[in-house]
Amino acid sequence: MAHIHLCKPLTGAPTAVYLRCHPYDRWQMALHRTALLQHAENLSLPTPDIFFDNGCLSRAPLPQLDRLLSAIEADYYKVLLLPGPFVLSLDDRKARDLTRWIRSRGCQVEELPATHPQEGISPPHAVARPERAPGRLPCRVSN
Repeated sequence: MAHIHLCKPLTGAPTAVYLRCHPYDRWQMALHRTALLQHAENLSLPTPDIFFDNGCLSRAPLPQLDRLLSAIEADYYKVLLLPGPFVLSLDDRKARDLTRWIRSRGCQVEELPATHPQEGISPPHAVARPERAPGRLPCRVSN
């Protein structure tokens, strides 16, 4: 069983957001964008840089994702915020593999907390996963 070792929030860590939408969204995923910016604030992260492939299929060329991955590979970003892995690929295996690759480059991947339709987006402490304390990011996984 894997154990998660927690560290202090990555305050000040260079942070990015990635969004992808198909078909083209003239509102530019405003709800997702706002929720991710609020999540960054809740985690005491700096305002993230936003990478957005608007109108792109996950299997088509994704120029903003390519730019983001190049920056992660160059060790620029330390935190990537996503609404969910589906923005990376609709193929679960590909999304998982890409998430693993991002983490292997020393970049934490943080997804939006679960939502409750009647209440809107829940605060992180109300939906914290068992392996994660509120407002903290996993630093290392060991077996």
